[in-house]
Amino acid sequence: VSGRIRHVMTIPYVQVAAGAPLVQIEPAVEMESEPGGARVAFQPEPGQPQPGEAAEADCLQVLGELRQLMLGFDVDPAQIPQITAVWERDCAGRTNIAEIRRREEEIFNIFVDVCSLFGRRPKQNGSISGEGPTAEAYLFTYLRMLETQGEGLPASFLEALRRALAHYGVTTLERSPELEESLFWIYKSHERMERQVPTVMALLERHLERADALPSHAAEPFRNLLDRMVSVTRGMFPALSDLAREVRYRYFNRKSVV
Repeated sequence: VSGRIRHVMTIPYVQVAAGAPLVQIEPAVEMESEPGGARVAFQPEPGQPQPGEAAEADCLQVLGELRQLMLGFDVDPAQIPQITAVWERDCAGRTNIAEIRRREEEIFNIFVDVCSLFGRRPKQNGSISGEGPTAEAYLFTYLRMLETQGEGLPASFLEALRRALAHYGVTTLERSPELEESLFWIYKSHERMERQVPTVMALLERHLERADALPSHAAEPFRNLLDRMVSVTRGMFPALSDLAREVRYRYFNRKSVV
């Protein structure tokens, strides 16, 4: 078909149904061809990414959007399955790219760190307390006394709070507009966890599938991350907790007995 593209009929991150139109082409005006005319060949511009590089760039962009979702930022719920589908297409098979794995684990860490502020009772003297306030109760107490920077609250809770705040670029409990804005987004992230869980489970499923292919990936920080995920999601999201436990087994326990 000869002509020029008049209108692109697709939008980013939206799957196109089979047989759906992609572009509208305006037919070229018929012209008598000149004899001996050479065929025009278009070469890629210098610096333009090759197909594999473009897919990697798309993957990193999608992981950035999933990170935004975990942070509680505004992501259209209708777009989440489509974003996840793009991740499965462009990221899932790239097991040898360290930056992709790092970003996926960052997504896990954000999810776990926010969960830890709203889930089970915090640890006291090295074990989970069966009585006393929950982590969420400590958080609400902290919000009423920002000026004191959490004075009198358990050190384990304050450590968990600092971990969550660090994802928003806040490194101190000293009251500031940045601290207050980050606390707002932490609460929004908590409200939106039901939307986040399918994405986290999809990432875990992919890790489970590639466990045998990535022995060097099974580092101690990843083990600790999985242990924390199992613990903090046990009461809120049992299926996710069970899946994280299975990933931990495949990466660590099973290999230690083989």
